[in-house]
Amino acid sequence: MFQWAFAKTMEKKLGCKVVFDNSSILSEDIKLNIFGLNPEYAGKKQIELSKSYLKSKKSKYYRILHSLPKYYPAQIIETNKFKYDKNFFQIKNKYYYKGYFQNYRYFSENKEQIKKDFTFPSIDSSDKKTKEILDRINATKNSVFVHIRKGDRLTTQCLTWTSEYYEKAFKYIKDKLGNVKFYIFAEDNIDEIKAKYGQIYDCEIISKIDEEWKLIYLMSKCTHAIISNDLKSWWAAFLMDRETESKDKIICAPAPYLDGQSDIIPDEWVKIEHKSDIKIAVLYIALGRYDVFWKGFYTTCEKYFLRDCQKTYFLFTDSSKIEYEKNLNVRKIYQKKLGWPYDSMLRFDMFLSQKSELEKYDYIFFFNANIEFVSEVGHEILPEDEKYEGLIVAHQPFLYNLGYDSYTYERNPKSTAYIPYGEGKYYVMGALNGGISNIYLKMCEELSRNIQIDLKNNIIALWHDESHLNKYIVDKNFLIMECNYLYPEGCILPEYME
Repeated sequence: MFQWAFAKTMEKKLGCKVVFDNSSILSEDIKLNIFGLNPEYAGKKQIELSKSYLKSKKSKYYRILHSLPKYYPAQIIETNKFKYDKNFFQIKNKYYYKGYFQNYRYFSENKEQIKKDFTFPSIDSSDKKTKEILDRINATKNSVFVHIRKGDRLTTQCLTWTSEYYEKAFKYIKDKLGNVKFYIFAEDNIDEIKAKYGQIYDCEIISKIDEEWKLIYLMSKCTHAIISNDLKSWWAAFLMDRETESKDKIICAPAPYLDGQSDIIPDEWVKIEHKSDIKIAVLYIALGRYDVFWKGFYTTCEKYFLRDCQKTYFLFTDSSKIEYEKNLNVRKIYQKKLGWPYDSMLRFDMFLSQKSELEKYDYIFFFNANIEFVSEVGHEILPEDEKYEGLIVAHQPFLYNLGYDSYTYERNPKSTAYIPYGEGKYYVMGALNGGISNIYLKMCEELSRNIQIDLKNNIIALWHDESHLNKYIVDKNFLIMECNYLYPEGCILPEYME
């Protein structure tokens, strides 16, 4: 459903035709033929051509100046699930889009058409159970659907079925509306739900709906909603057709919604905030004139970065007074200005001066002073120990996909940061890195030792700490964020990222 909404909105905004690859997309549980929609599918040759590499239209001089490849991939792949990327609607060439595009903002301007597209069929007269439930809902003035799903959501990084969320949502709606009836759609834990809510609220528990489209349809016929972090209840709330745009309509949603993000929740819905127990240490260096960036970093980090986690900022600065220094989540640490390049290159020594405190946190992240957040960053940035060896880094955008011999690694064999030609897979930025605390601190210790060895030998690696970071990860399996995840403001994006 999200893929259809994305595609139809793209057709409208760009005036282009969109066809679907039925071998790998449209895999959501609810099939489009339920709504009488007949998507046009691409042929095998069309798919192969769209996935091939395209030749850059830029001149050779332009490509060299901006470090752009001669050929670039024609595939546009959604790298941050549930996160809105405005650049998807700026591409006008023939491309192959791969993703689920599960974000309301992709089709918010086209929402009325999407609601019309997703018109459910009538319930068959032979389906007495569903029709009886529908009649009861229609006869209720203030009906509220409550979707409770436990199951596989226990394994995802999001707010799962908890008493805390539902108790807050029940109370919020009851306080706002007074006389309401709750229709609780549950897939399991029926006895527990009856015991918890049945004696407190006027409610009816509904289970064992035989088809998922009927579940969405029944929920959508209610007036208000308490949704779970499940896309079926999201669509039911979006499609509620009784005075759909009424200001009195209340939809409660857990925040964060999925994978630590809430971007999928429309602004007019009520977000029931939840704080996880995950503790994050944010490392930030503001020496000399770089303290001017601190305010923008702190405010945007608070607004967008891992909002559900408990963040503490370790602020290394020589400023006698700096904004937000009295905030409870800011630890101001005096750091003498060392001069260039040591203010940057010796960062790992600075971090290790706080090792005993940093060990108390689950994750540690370092950000360059001049970074600001422009959209939500959720749990997708948290590296899994088993899969990514506990570290996260980010592509350097202007060296992306050029090949290891074009990367600006340290080529001096006498340096501990040395990477010979023919080795290396990626080139990453020094502006963002992080990981599980003990693993990240271990990295800091090794990089600190290597930098000190180089200094004793009168060697400074080409890109200082960044060169040593690239050496450290050259043979490791790490979580790497795509280059449009962290990009210099005002710089020209390669055409395939625009």
